[in-house]
Amino acid sequence: MNYKKTILLLLSSVILVANCFAVEFTIKEVFEVGPISGGMTEPIKWSPDGSQFAYFYEGHLYLADTMGHAVQSVAVELPPSRFEWLSDKEIVVSQWERIGRARRIFRLDRIDISDGSIEKLDEYTRQSASPTQERGYTGPFKTMEGNLYCRVLRNYTESTIHLLTSKYRDIPVKSENHFLRVGDDAIYLVRLDLSDSTKVSNEPYKGTIKTCLSPDTALVFVGSAIVRLSDDSVISLDAIPQPPIPEGTTGCGYGGSHTFNPVYKEVAFRRSCDDEHSYVVNSVGVYDYESRVLTLLSDELGLSQCDRPVYGPDGLMLAFLCEGSVYLLKRRVL
Repeated sequence: MNYKKTILLLLSSVILVANCFAVEFTIKEVFEVGPISGGMTEPIKWSPDGSQFAYFYEGHLYLADTMGHAVQSVAVELPPSRFEWLSDKEIVVSQWERIGRARRIFRLDRIDISDGSIEKLDEYTRQSASPTQERGYTGPFKTMEGNLYCRVLRNYTESTIHLLTSKYRDIPVKSENHFLRVGDDAIYLVRLDLSDSTKVSNEPYKGTIKTCLSPDTALVFVGSAIVRLSDDSVISLDAIPQPPIPEGTTGCGYGGSHTFNPVYKEVAFRRSCDDEHSYVVNSVGVYDYESRVLTLLSDELGLSQCDRPVYGPDGLMLAFLCEGSVYLLKRRVL
């Protein structure tokens, strides 16, 4: 790949809280990895071991290592809509495409990145105007334990949950996996076999497309608020001192594209500012919710129109998008 470019090396440091102890970290390097296709809600996914991340561009799967080197992998038959890592060597991707004016074809593949082989797991077509559908699927989705499942649908009225198997690792049974469900009264942690559920909040905290729960299930990130579920206390990003509003905009918000750091007491987010009409400025940043320090990383790096930050498993690396390209940011604890 010719797209990799080292942007700069930063020696300034900020405060980060790790396991209740304040430590300093330094932004070491930022790499421009390469162009990425648009249209996916979660376009970048890290491998479970954190050695690489995946994304799609022009119908091909790309794999990038932690030095920002990306290689083109296999081509998929249909435009990808969502994907997840099944193991460090397998990726499951859902694809769909419109056929003519009234039909759509859907396909679910398992890709083995070690040899480039593709196994078709499911495929079906759907009439767009049909009120019923004989069968179909949704997914892949990830359980709270990091395993993959799909829902197989029948006539849109019933569904069966299927755990996806791997060639390279054992997958725990359904009763040992859980997913989140936002109910009318609260958020629930539900067993994948649907045999039991645990209430993990006092309120449903609806209002976002994706409810973001911290790894220890103690906090939820909804809109611009971080809520402690035990007592519903709120840390609002809107209430802390704000970075300057970009020229040409009238206000900013933090809804969407946010996620908890898997290791440190920190969240990553997209800050979106606009003029209430058509001009929008997007930035990505991190917020330390113990020391209450907010940092707009993309602004510090001189990058613009950034979105979709996602942490690596070590909590120090971040991949995100800026103006149609993937960037990798590497940090170091001092």
